[in-house]
Amino acid sequence: MPMRPRIPRALIFVFAAAFPCAVFAQSRRVNPAFLQYAASADVSEPSSRVQVLSASSEPSSEPSSTRPKGLRPSPVDLYHTAGTDISASFRRSFSPAALPSSGYAPAYDLRDYGKVTPVRDQGANGNCWAYATYASLESSLLTAETWDFNEYRMSTTHDFDWTIDEGGNASMSAAYLTRWSGPMTEGQSSPVRKHLQGMTWLPPAAGPNEAAFKNNVKAALTAHGALYGSIYSDNNAFRDNSTHFYNSKCTGGPFTVGECSCSPGGDCGGHAITLVGWDDNYAASNFTTAAHGTPAGNGAFLAKNSWGTGSGAAGYFYISYHDTSVGGETALFNEAEATDNYTAIYQYDPLGYVYRIGKQDIEGTGSLTEWMANIFTASADGHIRAAGFYTTDVNAAYEVYVYTGVTAGVPRSGALAWSGSGTLAAAGYHTVPVAGVVPVSSGQRFSVVVKLTNPSDQYPVAVEANTLDWAAPQDYSSGATASAGQSYVSSNGSSWTDLTTVRNSYFGDDFYRSNVCLKAYADADATPPTAVGAVYDGSAAGSDIDKTGSTTQLSANWTASSDPESGIARYDYAIGTYAGGTDVRTWTSNGTSLSVTASGLSLTNGITYYFGVRAVNGLGLFSSTAWSDGQIVDTSTPGDVPYVYDGTGYDSDYATSLTSLSANWGASPSEGVTAYEYAIGTSPGGIDVSGWTPVGAALSVTRTGLSLAENATYYFSVRAYNGSSGFYSSALSSDGQLTDTIAPRARVIVQSGLPAAGGTFSARLVVDETNSLAAEPVFYFTDSGGRRVDLELSRVNASTWTASAYIESYYSTGTAAFHFLAPDPAGNAGSAIDSGATFQIDLSLAGASGGLVSNSDGMAVSMPAGAVPGTYFVEISTVAAARRQSADASSPDSVALYHYDLSREFLSFDASGLPITSFSAAPTLVLAYPDADNDGRIDGDLVSESLAWIYYLDEAAGRWVALPSVTRDASGNTLSAPVEHFSVYSVRVSASSAGGLGSLKAYPNPCDMRFSSALTIAGVPADAADVRVYIYNSAGELVRTLSRGDGVGTFNEVSWNGRLAGGEKAASGIYIYLVKTSNYGKASGKFYLVW
Repeated sequence: MPMRPRIPRALIFVFAAAFPCAVFAQSRRVNPAFLQYAASADVSEPSSRVQVLSASSEPSSEPSSTRPKGLRPSPVDLYHTAGTDISASFRRSFSPAALPSSGYAPAYDLRDYGKVTPVRDQGANGNCWAYATYASLESSLLTAETWDFNEYRMSTTHDFDWTIDEGGNASMSAAYLTRWSGPMTEGQSSPVRKHLQGMTWLPPAAGPNEAAFKNNVKAALTAHGALYGSIYSDNNAFRDNSTHFYNSKCTGGPFTVGECSCSPGGDCGGHAITLVGWDDNYAASNFTTAAHGTPAGNGAFLAKNSWGTGSGAAGYFYISYHDTSVGGETALFNEAEATDNYTAIYQYDPLGYVYRIGKQDIEGTGSLTEWMANIFTASADGHIRAAGFYTTDVNAAYEVYVYTGVTAGVPRSGALAWSGSGTLAAAGYHTVPVAGVVPVSSGQRFSVVVKLTNPSDQYPVAVEANTLDWAAPQDYSSGATASAGQSYVSSNGSSWTDLTTVRNSYFGDDFYRSNVCLKAYADADATPPTAVGAVYDGSAAGSDIDKTGSTTQLSANWTASSDPESGIARYDYAIGTYAGGTDVRTWTSNGTSLSVTASGLSLTNGITYYFGVRAVNGLGLFSSTAWSDGQIVDTSTPGDVPYVYDGTGYDSDYATSLTSLSANWGASPSEGVTAYEYAIGTSPGGIDVSGWTPVGAALSVTRTGLSLAENATYYFSVRAYNGSSGFYSSALSSDGQLTDTIAPRARVIVQSGLPAAGGTFSARLVVDETNSLAAEPVFYFTDSGGRRVDLELSRVNASTWTASAYIESYYSTGTAAFHFLAPDPAGNAGSAIDSGATFQIDLSLAGASGGLVSNSDGMAVSMPAGAVPGTYFVEISTVAAARRQSADASSPDSVALYHYDLSREFLSFDASGLPITSFSAAPTLVLAYPDADNDGRIDGDLVSESLAWIYYLDEAAGRWVALPSVTRDASGNTLSAPVEHFSVYSVRVSASSAGGLGSLKAYPNPCDMRFSSALTIAGVPADAADVRVYIYNSAGELVRTLSRGDGVGTFNEVSWNGRLAGGEKAASGIYIYLVKTSNYGKASGKFYLVW
């Protein structure tokens, strides 16, 4: 199994005893410091747990009397992010002159830029964590705003189980602030002054003086301001009136008792401080103490303390880069917004992130992806503006979906109102704004659904968990509650599990009082949309007509309304014989279109008709009504054509010719129309390409002989003509067609070394196309044997993709050809590759050097130098099931995995294609098996890795035979073994040892040695130790003893050839076998032997 790095942290203190295994797979996902801390302390002695004793808050020298502290470990474990550099994600929000254009200055102090609020004094309280939180938040708001927030209020109203003297941490601060319980101004209990919409946990330091941690701190300080930080305070690690601090005693591993040791006579405990700067050249000698020695090098962080201005240098002190406790809990509280940013918050997780879960909790198999959802009921009319949630890993990808009109218990029912996606660089709390308008009505159910994908940690979903539900209950979040119908999780986004129904998860967890950490933010809306600015009679946008010739239809168009809160849901129109009238057509929905042609009317010649238009927002509120100035029906004037479509059928957006254009239109509703005319222009209504041209009664035209420009838009205009009156209708224009006659073309740039050998292969596909493609390109190559290999595409920009594949060992050596297909919106199908159309594949090995041959599934073979003379090839391929079936049935001592086919055939041949049957030096096979979560069990089948072994297919005997020498790599999930020849090999597992020796079986029974080569005794567990098999005749006389290497195989398969030790045949008759082991005891059975 892969081991985690050793990470000293300020959250790990001196503990008296290790904590036993607990619910919530705590050894895997709960901060071990939280468990160890609880195990080491007497619950009735809160002061000892935080090590906050009665003391002066401003001692003047070291060794000091007891200092107030109060940092107590959170259950949130960030271990898996340790050592990650995320500094590039912090964009500098202010640019002091002292900073270089890139990198970081050798020294930096936020005080020089007015970015630090004054030093505060926590007195004797154990709430340093609250002071560090607000110091970070206040700094982020400077210099535009200056605040002094109320630390005492947060320390006493956070709703967690701990009192102000029992301590706290950044997780508690995040929960308190993101639920909008604070902050308040110092000395006040209301109102809340800011809404915290985001905070970040910096990845813990993986060791002292770590470059990644220093980069992250420097980037965050210069981008946003002060940071919440942590140390393991030891008064003997301070010097110069607490001006310099260096603790060298934090050296234990993550699950040992006491990662940090308190110096003899020291006053020790976790302490939250505020990081405000650094000095790369600060002398190490400044930190020398008798208890902790001298740091290994120069450099220090500058920190602000909460012990008043009498401590340190007016309240500030330096922490050596080489300190072993700094970097455990480091956080940035910076995304504070005005309290009118949203008017409502929907949430079920007031205590925030306590634990993290994933697919394996529910289904037993791990995944880096998990879905979560909350179903809320709107408490008032409004619109959803944002979603808020935690991420548990660095560089986590998310997809957010908002649904309205949701059915109870079905998060993705109703209507999808909005979706968005992105990647979040740091673990922490994040608010994702909803683009557009998502209205909800009071009492309506809506859901927020989030898909999270972590790069490394298989538990992407943060939940509020009740720590009293743990096997060893903890006093932390006992106030957590949940109800059915609130929170849901899913591995695929379609099949959902109500979190409260999970009473015994895969790990035995109980989630009935847990909710996912997922909030929704909304704004109320009681404001109607703005009125439509103008209503025009007629169909031409922005143009007004005074008369129409139709007695059956009328047209109008109008300007857009606006509603910044709830958006415009639709426009309604009405028609009357007077402004304000609806006697011709009552209010009718027109969707969001800004024009309408109302047909089926019965109009009177000489009467004037008026259009009224009103806007309706997402909550159903109406704007005031705007009216047109009217259009009179004059039957001597033809009615407008109802539509003009580009192309020969339904409206086309593209034309694929530079010499001809087509259009078609609907007939005018008026009688007396004798002809239609069209014109073509480069703008709506334009006639610069072709002037008005009659086409008789035709309702379509294809104009040829034109000289058109590539990638230009052309518009048809059409009008009807009444030959008797000599009047024309108004002209109606099409929406235009863009000329595009050039098919997409491609260039390929191979980025891997050539000729391509086995392994990862990458290339870059560059598509030359003026307009966007209609679909993602199809891109693949064929090897010289005609095998098609699809390349996985990842878009870089509008015209470029990276393409990747794996050159498998069974591909053909020779020239491979790329193939490309991509249509543009005009229908031009591109397939031509202008450069880089071919590349060479060479999978040969040189006998003198050998090499590693591998496939993408992890199956491989290492060929030693000199194994084969000259040039040769090695192939690893799958094996037809029919070829293995007989051996599977005849090998009861081992079984194939059900969920995965781990059988592979290994072949070798020389340059002329002749098989190679022997090697001068033994190759080493490597067979991989899946264990994505590294839990020691093979995925899918969930059998122990310790039972896996490599077998080869003895096709002559029709059975699987265990290799004698197999090396297991549990961290790499592989088995390897040297072999003398190539064959079919497979990862198989021994028959289950769950029943001990209870499944012993001798076969064939009777065993007729005239037809059988040996008797097999199956059922000895693979992990049985010191196996001995004693065979007795019916008289009780010992006939034969079998042991390892003499009848007992590597995997404890037992075989007897029916002969005595000297080679003589044993007599025919009944025999008793006795199997003895040192760890499974003994068992016996009978068989009949015939010669």
